[in-house]
Amino acid sequence: MYASYWGLQRSPFVRPVGRDGFVLTMQHEEALARLSFVVEQNRRVAVMTGPAGCGKSLLLNLFAGQLERTQRRAVVIDLAGTGPAQLHEELAAGLRLGGVTSAGGWSCWRAIVDSLDGCSRSGIQTVILFDNLDRAETGCRQIVEQLSSLNPDSPLPVVVVVAVVRHSTRQTAAWLDAMIDLVVELHPLNESETASFVIELLARAGRRSEVFTSEALRVLHEVSGGIPGRICRLADLCLLAGMGRDQSFVDAGLVRAAAEELISLPQPVTGVPCIRTHVNRLCFGRPLGISR
Repeated sequence: MYASYWGLQRSPFVRPVGRDGFVLTMQHEEALARLSFVVEQNRRVAVMTGPAGCGKSLLLNLFAGQLERTQRRAVVIDLAGTGPAQLHEELAAGLRLGGVTSAGGWSCWRAIVDSLDGCSRSGIQTVILFDNLDRAETGCRQIVEQLSSLNPDSPLPVVVVVAVVRHSTRQTAAWLDAMIDLVVELHPLNESETASFVIELLARAGRRSEVFTSEALRVLHEVSGGIPGRICRLADLCLLAGMGRDQSFVDAGLVRAAAEELISLPQPVTGVPCIRTHVNRLCFGRPLGISR
């Protein structure tokens, strides 16, 4: 890997996990504060929107960790490609209902409702966070709606937080409009935030001196659109290619070349580009001997 070449302790742009690995900008901090408000005020439904790669999934998991430290019960479920039966199973597993998942159907749903009701009566608040609601099968929406409507008179209701991409917000959330208490919007980073994001991730990986020139950071923001996920993928490719070219820093030309290469990469099911098979072209045919 390129870490030692650049004086790094680890790869800085591999998908960060947890608060220590994710650079929280002002808007991310505000999003967490707004979600906390929904929970603390016993509201029922919050919707978080934003383009793919802007940090919704990471924020949901960070927020779940915060909730667990306050003695609340938090369940995070990724709904991408999920159907109603699988959602029942994941809810039961998240609520630690043991062998209930094998019961299936009505019995499983009844156990889920009883568990949520029991927690509420015991003074334990449950927050269920659904990622990628817009990518779930249609039947899942009814389940989410039912969860948000449980025990309408309870002083400690189940709180439902859903995340969707911006362009599908209206069509996905329209059926929840009557129940939405708060919408949290995430936006791409601006140029200054992009530079700070990259520099901070490099610093956390052990590099304090300059790696990307100021012009390279400007171009990085321009070609990534300020989307953190794209920034990380592109910056990662730049470091790999820069090592292959034996460069001492990443300049704007390398960022542009990497961006062109990234656009041409095949996109597998995961949506993560297959960089290894294409990076040699960035390095003018020089073998890297590196596996990703």
